Amino acid sequence: MITYKIKATVVTPISIGDGSQYSPYKDYFIYKGRVYYVDEQKIGELLAKDHQLMTEYVEGVANMEGNRSRFDLKDFIQNRLQMDAEFLNRKELDFYGNALSKLPINGFVKNPNGYPYIPGSSIKGAIKTALIYTDLEKASAGEKWKEDFFRTLSRIDFNRSVNERFLQGRLKKQLDELEFMLKRKAEEKSKSGFIERLAISDSSIIDKNQLQIIDLKRTQIPVRQEALKVNTNFYFTFSSPNEEWESFGEKLNRFAFNNLSDYEDNRKEVFSQVDNAFNNNHGEVFLPLGFGKGIYLNSILMSLKDYAYDNESIRLFENYLKVLSPRTKKMNIYSFPNTFFKTYQDNLPLGWIKLEKID
Repeated sequence: MITYKIKATVVTPISIGDGSQYSPYKDYFIYKGRVYYVDEQKIGELLAKDHQLMTEYVEGVANMEGNRSRFDLKDFIQNRLQMDAEFLNRKELDFYGNALSKLPINGFVKNPNGYPYIPGSSIKGAIKTALIYTDLEKASAGEKWKEDFFRTLSRIDFNRSVNERFLQGRLKKQLDELEFMLKRKAEEKSKSGFIERLAISDSSIIDKNQLQIIDLKRTQIPVRQEALKVNTNFYFTFSSPNEEWESFGEKLNRFAFNNLSDYEDNRKEVFSQVDNAFNNNHGEVFLPLGFGKGIYLNSILMSLKDYAYDNESIRLFENYLKVLSPRTKKMNIYSFPNTFFKTYQDNLPLGWIKLEKID
């Protein structure tokens, strides 16, 4: 096994969710470019002293109707509880977005003490996706797998009603083979006969002040996330049974370069860094990580799209996409992908990090 200590730098905001959500009607309010999280225990103690205020608060929260709700948490605290809102503040973070929009905040993963970190499983999944892309593009086994995949697609009558479950059933053999390829990228038998597996540690603990709240957009769908700020650093260890750092860097940068090259206008700030790393410096490795990349970066669709272009299988690929994204109108290979999120204010793509080996 080869073990490296890695320094990671956030290039564009990263969001890795823990499943929690914070409501603008009971958990937080926005004031002068900051998000203030309310201390639930303190507000509960105040409400317990006044039944009328408790009823008013409960009804205000319970009857919320998205952006049409008239209940305002900050106004309720100041004018009904007659308290300084900052007295009930549990924590506060920088905010970048539309303060008039009342959206739930999706929380970032944290340790039991409330500090953000990056799970090793998230990093490992992102790395395996990039490595398998290289196999699909460069290795003969990958080319054969794509041929089999499209051959199976060609036998499906897409003029009939086809859902994702049916499609997965028909493609089970190919998907099982892909799973085996992914597993092989993560483990190898050592000379002593033991299986050595790709191992990624959880990241170092990250300062709470490195979190921010950002609004994101994907077409017209707004989303509000806790995310790490640009230039935040964290560290982790990477142990590989079969990859030297230079080889590892070349493969990940190829994945990043090929993903970004078609979308230079939308992702120019990131692309220029990836372009330099891919062509000149594999000591810097770029990786997409976390929420907001969409199906294009979380699967092997990138390689399948390239195959469809090169083998006159565009219509077949589009039929496949329509089953995966039935709600997307006018789905076609030229507009695909349309699932990645961008920051509300400056149109940055989400979730890019730079990795560097520490000697």
